[in-house]
Amino acid sequence: MKTRIIACASMIAALSVGATTLAGPVGVTRQTPDQQAQLAELEQTRAQVIHERQLPSTRGPLLIHDMTREQQLDRLIARLRNNQPVAPEEIEQAKQP
Repeated sequence: MKTRIIACASMIAALSVGATTLAGPVGVTRQTPDQQAQLAELEQTRAQVIHERQLPSTRGPLLIHDMTREQQLDRLIARLRNNQPVAPEEIEQAKQP
């Protein structure tokens, strides 16, 4: 009798752990290849902006412009990662220097 109780308790524990491990994320959609490509382009543009901002000749208004562009790119990247709609015009505008 005692072994049956232990066996049943073990099975219940194994099923509860297994069910949460094997379950996939709920409500999470995957990105399309097009979105992944756009995300990669925006991240590359952001890296270029950061590199330009760190140059010693970047001061004053140019520094502020680069910081603003970086923030804009960060927002677009976050929206793409969260699968929120982003207009193609916004992406093209963000890529422009």
